[in-house]
Amino acid sequence: MAAPTIPLLSWPTELDRLELAICEANGIGEFDLAFCYEALARAHAVAGDSDEARRWQQRGLALVSDVDDDEDREILVADLASVPV
Repeated sequence: MAAPTIPLLSWPTELDRLELAICEANGIGEFDLAFCYEALARAHAVAGDSDEARRWQQRGLALVSDVDDDEDREILVADLASVPV
């Protein structure tokens, strides 16, 4: 019996969903959670699903004001803005 195969473009999305689940299950803060959303947005953008990419990008942007550190907030905003949607 051959091992199941997963299309190459689904790997980033599956790994990002796992990272998101870990953040949510463990109450990991807004900065890390927002970067999970950024990674999901980027994975969907690369896979050609711009609607889903925008949805995750917006979820990340919604957390920007909850990030306390100014430098962290600037990094987050810049990375979310660089998602090709």
